[in-house]
Amino acid sequence: MKQKRITTATLLAVPAFAALFALPLLNTGMTASAAGTDEISYTDTDRRAMGNEIQNYEYVGDAEEKKVLRRNAPGNRGNALPSQLDLSQSPYFPEIGDQMYVGSCYAFSSTYYQFTYEVNKYNGITTTTWNTYSPAFIYNYMTSNNNYGGVCTNVYEFLREHGALLLSEMPYRAADGSTVIDEDNYDYSLSTDTDAMVRALHTRLKSHGALTIPGTGTPITGPTSSSLNEVKQMLNDGKVLIVQIDAFNWNYRLRNDLDASGNVVTYYNEDNKYEYVAARGYRVKKYDGGHEMTVVGYDDSVWYDFNGNGIKEEAELGAFKVANSWGTDYRNDGYIWVMYDALNRVSAVPGNWEDGWGYTRLPIFDRSEDMWVNGEKDVNAFYYMNVENKDVYYVGQLDVTANDGVSLNVTLCRNNPGSPVVTSRTVLDNPTPRCPIPYEGTLAFDFADLCDPIGNYLAGYTWYVRLEGDYTRAAFRVTDDFSNTIYDYGELDNGYATCPINLVDGDLNYDGSFTQADRDIYESGVALSTLQEYLAANIHIIPDPDNDITATASVVTAWDGGQIIAVTVKNNGNQPVSSWALQTASMEGDVISIWGADLLEGNIIRAASYTAQIPAGGEVTFGYQVANPTGNLPVFTAINSRTDVTGDCTVLLDASNSWGDGFVGFITITNNSDTDLTAWELTFNAEGFTITDACGLSLTTNTDGSYTVAGTNGSYVIPAHSSITIQFIGSLTDTPSINVLSLTAAA
Repeated sequence: MKQKRITTATLLAVPAFAALFALPLLNTGMTASAAGTDEISYTDTDRRAMGNEIQNYEYVGDAEEKKVLRRNAPGNRGNALPSQLDLSQSPYFPEIGDQMYVGSCYAFSSTYYQFTYEVNKYNGITTTTWNTYSPAFIYNYMTSNNNYGGVCTNVYEFLREHGALLLSEMPYRAADGSTVIDEDNYDYSLSTDTDAMVRALHTRLKSHGALTIPGTGTPITGPTSSSLNEVKQMLNDGKVLIVQIDAFNWNYRLRNDLDASGNVVTYYNEDNKYEYVAARGYRVKKYDGGHEMTVVGYDDSVWYDFNGNGIKEEAELGAFKVANSWGTDYRNDGYIWVMYDALNRVSAVPGNWEDGWGYTRLPIFDRSEDMWVNGEKDVNAFYYMNVENKDVYYVGQLDVTANDGVSLNVTLCRNNPGSPVVTSRTVLDNPTPRCPIPYEGTLAFDFADLCDPIGNYLAGYTWYVRLEGDYTRAAFRVTDDFSNTIYDYGELDNGYATCPINLVDGDLNYDGSFTQADRDIYESGVALSTLQEYLAANIHIIPDPDNDITATASVVTAWDGGQIIAVTVKNNGNQPVSSWALQTASMEGDVISIWGADLLEGNIIRAASYTAQIPAGGEVTFGYQVANPTGNLPVFTAINSRTDVTGDCTVLLDASNSWGDGFVGFITITNNSDTDLTAWELTFNAEGFTITDACGLSLTTNTDGSYTVAGTNGSYVIPAHSSITIQFIGSLTDTPSINVLSLTAAA
């Protein structure tokens, strides 16, 4: 049998992949330097490991996927299917991988091939060596240091819960650095890269399902057989599909063609290479082991002359293109054509051509007689997945030292206030741990649907973790997706930790209140976590923690179907206020008219020009009339709602009226926008002068030496495409100019 070639030239050809896989993924492959011979290969298992574990199990896809399949069935679309398709040429499909002598085929098919393809397609990202997902992340947890196989359907649930790390974050490699990897030198260690685990939570499997083609009788008689339609349609919908096979007992043949004279010859592709087809699958003995591969396309023109009569018969045409994980020297540069007829238990090809081939013929993608798929037995099954990007708000981080990391069982819980009911979800559970893998690190889990929608679970709930398994110590905290701590429980108590969380809008440092410290975080421009972004969404209308403005409403006049409500706005601080705004959840009726203020969208009240100024300890009043009053008084809170309008304005200084060291300065502000600017404030550095007389301006000298001037009653509003000019007296120290730091107006 053909063995893996390892050469220095090959290792140097792809250093990026060699570093990630610790083995070459690309080499010269199979060439047509000599004419191919028509061969029968009874097994390939001596040249690579497999890894699809025999299980007596039933698979049923997600319920919503069955509805999608019925809705999108080819008969419901009326679309003609193309005669060929090759998703391996997509920019999202990774290069051929090599599991070498480790039973990790199911991790390659599900994670390296299918998950990589689906995620990068979903996000429109070209697949490279650095954004391909790692089969090691899945395999190391599920195999438990014992080179056992597994099945993609178990991997699907793991990907739904955790996502996957990238190859650049968790290479597939030998523990001793060898370039040839086998079960004895493979690095079975679990990841300790907590940041990568948290990042992985953002992109996960959403749902999965399976299509089937009967594995009894002869459902396929040629490329146009209706039994092929669903699988072909799914491929045309952009899905790559996983198949499971019974061992690797396949009859390989060289693809045929007809020459100009009508003679049967070996087919050569555009790269002048011959290609193999899998003509037939068979069983040597029950439970020979299994393997998983990935279907990436099909071609109805692929032909092998099964019965040797030199005629292209319908039953001899057509094949699925399948990616293997045995490197690029497997068959067709890592791929194989699987003839449609090989899916039949009874061949559709006429004649006694199978006489002498030996052993019992099997439908080639029918994994085991003990497996049920979607309630059916004896079927060729094709598995697919859908992915999604997730908003991650509450992350459970478990810092643990364990004698066996894969023995850990982790359950996250949320209490329901006022009820003994606890809602929980198991996030880590290996039902068949085998050989222990010591672990010391921090694992990360998403509370996911326990805190969805997040707005309902910001306060009043307690969050738990329950840990079981062979561990010596563990500590727990709840964080956001930037690993900022929300609540730190510390060391677990008999396997439990409880974390009460009480957050409010704007609480960016998670201390339970909105303070200036939170506003400072928001205004600093630092990147915010997903939870912080949610809490900061309305930060501009949250009551300012340093604002001493209060508002009190009262009914002045009432009649059947109407009221007049007066609102007194008081400045309780020791500094004058030059502008203010309020917000209420309800105006408690249908507003007919308002005076002394403006009513904006979202029940925001903005001061009118003649009520904007409130001296320290002073108050102003505005009022409004409502129809259909509710009978309740509105509750108003002060808000800080301002917009930077620097880019919409020009600011000019005129210092020409001068004498000696003194001058009269004029600052002209021109509003170039289409919107009036109300309650404007200008902050600037005075270059070459100081202000000695504000001339009635609302002027503040800031601690850094800059000045802030605000509009007063006469200049409170700058109309669209208009200007205002303010005056002051200053003292010259050099050539005067101003450096505008900011110009804002009420939103």
